[in-house]
Amino acid sequence: IGGGFAFSKKLRPFLLYLNTNFAYPFKTTVDGDKVEYGNYADMFLTVELMFRNNMSLLCELYKFYQWESSINGVNIPDSDADELFVNMGVTYNMEKIQVFVGYRRVLDGKNTSAYDAFLSAISWVF
Repeated sequence: IGGGFAFSKKLRPFLLYLNTNFAYPFKTTVDGDKVEYGNYADMFLTVELMFRNNMSLLCELYKFYQWESSINGVNIPDSDADELFVNMGVTYNMEKIQVFVGYRRVLDGKNTSAYDAFLSAISWVF
């Protein structure tokens, strides 16, 4: 269960986005143990530079934090996690479809992996 807020502002030729999300994972059972994963929050700030030919450049700063988890009601020390990464890429916008190709770089984190990744996404716009 969770929720969040999304804000956007057009400052020609830029689009700015600020999104925040909060989630409260359901308790579950793993191999007979009652597991409660930590609540988590994430936030991203995006700047998109729009061009006339339906193309745009996008840069996104993303922060994720998850609080400690517990097993059978006992907190697991140092099980909290956080990461900060940046996404950069190119977007092509059509009337109903948006295509993104980009790159992700992890800048900082705790209990996470440092990685680089190429990204691609296709979104339906409605």
